[in-house]
Amino acid sequence: MPRSRGFWIPSSEARLEELEARVLSAVKTPHEQTFVKLESGEQIRTLIFKSEDCRSATSTPLVLVHGFGAAVGCWVKNLDAFASRGPLYALDQLGFGRSSRPVFPTDAEGAEDQLVDALEMWREAVGLDQIILLGHSLGGYIVTCYALKYPQHVKHVILADPFGVSPRPEADGEEMADLPLKYRIVRSIVDKFNIFTLLRVAGPLGPRMVRRARPDLQVTYSDVFSDSTILDYFYHCNVQTASGEIAMKALNLGFGWACRPLLPRLKELSENIKISFVYGEESWMDPRCGYSAQYVLGHGRVTVDTVPDVGHHVYSKAKEFNRIVLHRCSEVCE
Repeated sequence: MPRSRGFWIPSSEARLEELEARVLSAVKTPHEQTFVKLESGEQIRTLIFKSEDCRSATSTPLVLVHGFGAAVGCWVKNLDAFASRGPLYALDQLGFGRSSRPVFPTDAEGAEDQLVDALEMWREAVGLDQIILLGHSLGGYIVTCYALKYPQHVKHVILADPFGVSPRPEADGEEMADLPLKYRIVRSIVDKFNIFTLLRVAGPLGPRMVRRARPDLQVTYSDVFSDSTILDYFYHCNVQTASGEIAMKALNLGFGWACRPLLPRLKELSENIKISFVYGEESWMDPRCGYSAQYVLGHGRVTVDTVPDVGHHVYSKAKEFNRIVLHRCSEVCE
């Protein structure tokens, strides 16, 4: 029976299920919505799009891995376009959305391993061989770590405004002073607390807090939803039992920086794997990280694209983002 979060927090698993259904009702392409059971006993919420076209069906499957605090519904403006290419999978990462919410280690390597190994157990359970991985923000970090650990299953990695690429610079405090005030406030909170604890403590005021703090998200999805559906969805995703946010705190070395940054580790990446970076032109993520990766691995293995007039949620500028992703997928030898 679906559990309620109690009288103080106006949320429940049933309410999250209802909002997910409302968000995904905007997707036109037929698909399966399921829970994939892992060898560990945990479950991963998964959307599966299988092409009926014979040529498309033989394309390398594209797997979408969302960022921190998000879930499968964040891709609602991208799913139809990506499904037109061939087999497509979108999942709620372990600890997020409607997937299982286990206890994570509080050290960076342990948290990383649990998220990466969950993705590998998911791949095995679904029965995929080689895949193209598209990860946003935290998802970008995790899919890169996956490619480092399980390169035999990865054809291409697409990183949308990824978290944790470059090491934290010594002058980080000076750079923080240049950030807009709202990002400085969020960063200070994230550095000290599990950020979604604040939403839980706020109780019945939580939904209103999200609407006031993130009106940009409602604007971003206004071409799909005319009401607060997307904000309510993100609220209910993030006031369930704390899990993925604990993993994120373990991985995080100050807001935007990883304890185990990717750039020094990229030399270990299989020569058969190429990386495509896609940044929002107005994002606080620095596209120079992508160019640094290009320097480490070479121009032939790394591409960097920028989407104009959009910030960190680069996938929300769907027409241009979808075009870039589909183009980069087409470059992969099928």
